[in-house]
Amino acid sequence: MVHPYAVAAFLVAVLPLIAPPGASLALLIQHVTDSGRRQALPVILGTVTGLYIHATLAIAGLSALVMHSSLAFTAVKLIGAVYLIGLGIWTWRSATPNAAPTPPPTTPTEAR
Repeated sequence: MVHPYAVAAFLVAVLPLIAPPGASLALLIQHVTDSGRRQALPVILGTVTGLYIHATLAIAGLSALVMHSSLAFTAVKLIGAVYLIGLGIWTWRSATPNAAPTPPPTTPTEAR
C-alpha cells in the first residue's frame, strides 16, 4: 500500500511542473479566442486527462520499465512519433486559410 505521505510528496514534487503557464494554457487561449468560450471545456478536460494518465503511468512504473528496456523505450518513442505526426496532419488539414484583411472604411471627407 502506498503511504499517504508518499502521495503528498509526489504531488508537491509535480506541482512546479504543472503550475506555471505553458503549452496547455497557450492552447486554451488559442481555442477560446478562435472559437469562443465553449471550446474551453474540451481543452481543459483533455489537459487534465493527459496529466492524470501521465501520473498514473508514472506511478504504475512505466518510467522504470522504459529506463531498463531499450526495446520498450523505442516502442514508446515510435508510438509518440506516430501520434504527433497524426496530430500534425490532422491540424494541418483542419486549418482554414486566413482571410485577406479588408481595407478600413473611408470617411466622407476623404471621398471628396
